[in-house]
Amino acid sequence: MMSPALRALYEAHAAASLEKQLCFSVLLKDAGPWKFSTESGLLSFGGAHFYRAQLLGTEVERGNMWLWAWANTASRVNPRLLRSVEALRGFGQKNNISEFVKPQIPLETLSTGDLGMAAAGICQMDCFYRGTQPGGASLLLVEAAPVRALWNSSPQRIQVIFTQLSANREIDHRNALTHFLRYKGYDVKAAGPAIDGALPTGEQVHATFDDQGYLAKIESPAPAKK
Repeated sequence: MMSPALRALYEAHAAASLEKQLCFSVLLKDAGPWKFSTESGLLSFGGAHFYRAQLLGTEVERGNMWLWAWANTASRVNPRLLRSVEALRGFGQKNNISEFVKPQIPLETLSTGDLGMAAAGICQMDCFYRGTQPGGASLLLVEAAPVRALWNSSPQRIQVIFTQLSANREIDHRNALTHFLRYKGYDVKAAGPAIDGALPTGEQVHATFDDQGYLAKIESPAPAKK
């Protein structure tokens, strides 16, 4: 189970990171096998797609552990590729997030997918990639300008992304949606069991929540007539 501090960060970035991952999956449709150079920092797929990446860490099947890249001294990774994970470590030390400062973490306590979603948001990266390999998997933070080109702030996109997130993640729906709307440039106002978000263009999102705080309905009302 995540610590309360990490869970709060995860909820703050979950919806935006989910959108990034969905955009990245569009780019990688029918792409070939992945390869990552620990010297150059290039992540490639089938020799046709190339992205700059930073190494976060490694899943180790033996013992079912997560090992941070900064703690994996035997790997001899180019220090330039550890800047993001070192920044994350410093963030954890400053904000008392135990998962970011322990060299190893039992994978029973968290999923690397959730860890990647939080890290991508905190480090302001475009997305992350989990590459399977013999004995485990590597987790990379990826710079991918084409992902940014696919972002969308429309109310319809907000509905699609957040409906998917709320159906598949145990999170505080109200908190997560508030962060997502603000990230997308919406002015957010709370009123009782509802949240209203509005863009400068007049486009709106209206969401209501049940007594337990779960999303009950999300819609995009027509902009008010001037």
